[in-house]
Amino acid sequence: VIGVLVTDISNEFFGEMAFHIQEEAKKRGYSVFIANTNESDDEMGILLAMMAGKKVDGVIAVPTQNCGDALRDLMAKGIHLVQIDRFVEDVDADYVGTCNYESTRGAMLELLARGKRRVGMVSLDLDVNAINERRAGYRDPLRERALYEPALEQTVPFESLPLIEHALLEISKHSPDALFFSSRRVFMQAMEVIAAQRDLFGPGTVILCFDKAKPFKNLIGYELWYIEQPVEKMAKKAFGLLMEDIDGNTIHGRHTFLSALVK
Repeated sequence: VIGVLVTDISNEFFGEMAFHIQEEAKKRGYSVFIANTNESDDEMGILLAMMAGKKVDGVIAVPTQNCGDALRDLMAKGIHLVQIDRFVEDVDADYVGTCNYESTRGAMLELLARGKRRVGMVSLDLDVNAINERRAGYRDPLRERALYEPALEQTVPFESLPLIEHALLEISKHSPDALFFSSRRVFMQAMEVIAAQRDLFGPGTVILCFDKAKPFKNLIGYELWYIEQPVEKMAKKAFGLLMEDIDGNTIHGRHTFLSALVK
């Protein structure tokens, strides 16, 4: 048995990730226990302790913000661990994720090449590498061209997503010509607001989502770009690394970064 911990199973990205891990596990004769932490360090700790108590063979986990001690405790009990999507730097476990900075920076450079100069951003208020790298990928190209405006960047707490409406209203005061949403969860909430307030942004506004958003391309009334993460490859790679550890490969701390595509 292996455990899979994600932060938000209702998010299509994490649901698809869990699906592909489970499909790979079946090929090797493993059952999969999937659980959702809802971005809670406490829930992460409880679930990891429960999995250790059940003596699972390994865990593939999307870390929460401050779960390093819980991950180290799991490994100290002899449970194999692979981090996916995010990593805790001082946890000596393998990691598989996306090139968050490079993917975001590349998309921003494309927007700037299209003549966009006032690019807003909405992100979750989480101190995790994936979000931090996407923030940097957003900010750096703007700063290099003296275009970065703090008022165009808004953050919202994970547990207070209704505040996205307020964040969008604040950004709209500064007439953005493009908007970047750093995760699908933020994007989905924002789409509800934008659908209800069609004149919130100008008709030429480009919307960029970090994650697959193809079903919305013809629904929101704005040009939509998205950065598609290689979720199936991530899942298969993470499971493969976990099997290597379980089979006796003692090399730890390998970091694998997979490229995402702007569409």
